[in-house]
Amino acid sequence: MSEGNKALVRRFVEDFQAGGRFETGEELLAHDFRNHTPAPRERSDRDGVMQIFTFLHAILPDLRVEIHDMIADGDRVVTRKTFLGKHPASRSRPGAERLIAIDVMDIVRVRNGQIVEHWNSVDRLAVMRRLGLSGIAWIVADQVAARLRRRLQKCR
Repeated sequence: MSEGNKALVRRFVEDFQAGGRFETGEELLAHDFRNHTPAPRERSDRDGVMQIFTFLHAILPDLRVEIHDMIADGDRVVTRKTFLGKHPASRSRPGAERLIAIDVMDIVRVRNGQIVEHWNSVDRLAVMRRLGLSGIAWIVADQVAARLRRRLQKCR
């Protein structure tokens, strides 16, 4: 059971989180999925996860994920990983792209081949600083991501 759950989580990370294959996310996240650690203004259901990764792929077009550790015990899988990508240069500062590294520790619970619960630890303030975002810029970035999500939903 534990090895199968690890394989499922690895597929979720590689295909959905890093690869941007949203159909994999829809397949592997249960309809009753619950994120126990959403960020402010973030939904705690599977649509919230889709929104997060729509945003991440929009701001880090070359997003990749390095898995450092993965441990499984029964229906729980713990993953320590780093999201990496280059944040494009701003129009006012060409060539100013910067490498963004986001360290994450996740715990997910798997039931019947799907992820049903999630907890994580991420330093969101450090992420904002790496992106060069102040609190107000983060709100604007959140609004841009919402527009991108709406456009993507229309394309589906």
